[in-house]
Amino acid sequence: MSYPLRQIAQFASVRSGYAFKSADWQSNGVAVVKIGNIKEGSIVLDGCSYVSEETADSAHEYRLHFGDVLITMSGIIGEVGRVRTHQPLLLNQRVGRFVLHRPGELSLDYLFYCLRAPSTRTNIEAVAYGAAQPNVRPTLIGQTEVAVPPRRVQDRIANILAAYDDLIENSTKRITLLEQQTALMFGHVEADARSAAKRRDLGEIADEAGGTIRTGPFGSQLHESDYTTEGTPVVMPKNLREGRIDTSDIARIPEDIVERLAHHELSEGDIVYGRRGDIGRRAFIRQRQAGWLCGTGCLRITLPGGPLRSRYLHQYLGKPEIVSLIASRAVGATMPNLNTSILRGIPIDVPPLRLQDEFVRIADANDELVNVLAAKNENLRKQRDLLLPRLLSGEIDVSRLPTPEGAAGER
Repeated sequence: MSYPLRQIAQFASVRSGYAFKSADWQSNGVAVVKIGNIKEGSIVLDGCSYVSEETADSAHEYRLHFGDVLITMSGIIGEVGRVRTHQPLLLNQRVGRFVLHRPGELSLDYLFYCLRAPSTRTNIEAVAYGAAQPNVRPTLIGQTEVAVPPRRVQDRIANILAAYDDLIENSTKRITLLEQQTALMFGHVEADARSAAKRRDLGEIADEAGGTIRTGPFGSQLHESDYTTEGTPVVMPKNLREGRIDTSDIARIPEDIVERLAHHELSEGDIVYGRRGDIGRRAFIRQRQAGWLCGTGCLRITLPGGPLRSRYLHQYLGKPEIVSLIASRAVGATMPNLNTSILRGIPIDVPPLRLQDEFVRIADANDELVNVLAAKNENLRKQRDLLLPRLLSGEIDVSRLPTPEGAAGER
């Protein structure tokens, strides 16, 4: 029989992490999980902070373990993640870890999915305090209501939802391998062309190709009130993730506004580059995205021909040294900003076209596979997210629900 768990503290408590000092941070050592490392149910360690082994020993009570469920409690609150690595990790302050008091009655895996339900996050956000930056205390999180059915039902629900996550993880690993293969091919081309490559500024290349480097519409041209839930997608910096366009929260505009801003329409082969905030975000425009709009806060690079293939340029702009160079030329004290002049002045080592075409052939083939896998993941996420609240509410009889097709063989 299920019943509402009005106080999570009956079964589990939330303990905040260690208050490391600024002097503790270093470039390597033991990784520390901060608020920004918790994203979409996972712990992402890219760009994380580190402390020495000595400091880690003094904070040994805050070491994380495989399976731990974490929750953010400041700034972006209610974001949940689960530790899926045996790598030594430490918990930073303002991130909470759930500790079970009755593991026989409450499954940590089940609790993880309860906390990921939109209604649960809404409830946690509702008890947050602070005007400039929202915060929530462990005791307030403990007031969140969570339905607790019998343990066997909890385990069944968790297994069904975990099967979706396993499929997503498998596809994500394949995407990573394909992208690594593309990057490796790019490195080979660069090495082969080292003596033959010619260094030229991007603006000069664009002019020769009959292309453009153009800023997206300013706020005076595209207002917040123009955005709708249907219509043509508008690509903004927040949508540029890992070299692709994330459409999960993309804004749209109606047809009449698209016509007014037609000179900002994207074409296949264009590159969209974020011009403010986190410098280095970019995306290559595929055929299915042609006709979308380059949004506020972005720059659009169009290379219809000439000595440089746009696919090759997209990869080149992702080189760490090029990202750093562009960031170093950004202007603005509060938020770094780029303009067309800065991007036009970026030096590009241009290899012979035959070598570029060799790279493009491999990159295009890999990209097709990545698109298939990414679409599969998007569909799996939608199915999981639609299923999650219905499972938790008891609307669906879990005893008769199969796991996702193919999951059993891949887990």
